[in-house]
Amino acid sequence: MSVRVSVIVPAYNVEPYLRRAVTSALGQTEPSVEILVVDDGSTDGTLAVARSLEGPRVRVFESEGNLGPSAARNRAIEAAQGEWVAVLDADDWYAPVRLARLLAVAYEEAADLVIDDQHIVADGDDRPFTTQFETSGTPLTERQIVDPVAFVRSNRPGFGSLRYGSGKALMRRAFLDAHVLRYDERVRGVEDSVLYVRCLARGARFVVVPEAYYYRRKREGSITAGLIRMIENDVDVNALVLEEPEIQAVPELAEALRERLAEARSHLAYQRLLAAARSGAFGEAVAVAAGHPAVVPFGVRKLAHRLVGPGRLGAD
Repeated sequence: MSVRVSVIVPAYNVEPYLRRAVTSALGQTEPSVEILVVDDGSTDGTLAVARSLEGPRVRVFESEGNLGPSAARNRAIEAAQGEWVAVLDADDWYAPVRLARLLAVAYEEAADLVIDDQHIVADGDDRPFTTQFETSGTPLTERQIVDPVAFVRSNRPGFGSLRYGSGKALMRRAFLDAHVLRYDERVRGVEDSVLYVRCLARGARFVVVPEAYYYRRKREGSITAGLIRMIENDVDVNALVLEEPEIQAVPELAEALRERLAEARSHLAYQRLLAAARSGAFGEAVAVAAGHPAVVPFGVRKLAHRLVGPGRLGAD
């Protein structure tokens, strides 16, 4: 039987979590699934767990050192045999029906990428306490076809947003190959979003379903930990992507990214101001505010969001 979906699992120091992730992929109601685990230079027992799971549907690869999730994913994609590629972070897991449901939508909508909502689970617990779309204050109620501008605006910093860029897409392999698209190995932390916006700039049909079939574990020490570092990365990556000719060739997308970059810089200044004020470095806080005047209206808007909620602030 041919492989319909290749599930790629980059793994780095996730010994306590990896078995559940792989087991959830093996337990899909969609039967034609293979799993490709790439150990990215782990220093714990991750590789041993991966090797214990090897079998007819699970292949394991080793990186030479810690090269990052993008490199690990790319290695898996090159080895994948499926018509579709699905991402699963090694500390997360799938609901049993996830791939079957997303595949059905992909075929119905002639989609190139499909994402769903994500249950968010605290480390050490199995019960979700919210979903990604619920945190926006304006959760989806029906399927969406997302254009490039809507995608960029969904990832706004500092306010409740749907954050499509954090979704774990089911991707049509033929589209990635036709446009020579892979994960950017210079990028860590927002590698999904970067790949998606590049796909959209090349005409990908991007579909979002309101249901949550993905379980995302929120834990300390993950790659997204450290707010200021994460926002600095966000600024750098947006500036990098904005310079690409394929992005500039879509004027509405380029303008949305310029707005996104400006807001990310304001968010970074705001967080630096707060950090300085909390540490008693008031001179530094004043210098941050003076050097980035947009930080004040950004802070006011963020406060308003907290007080009245995103549903009362229009585009927020």
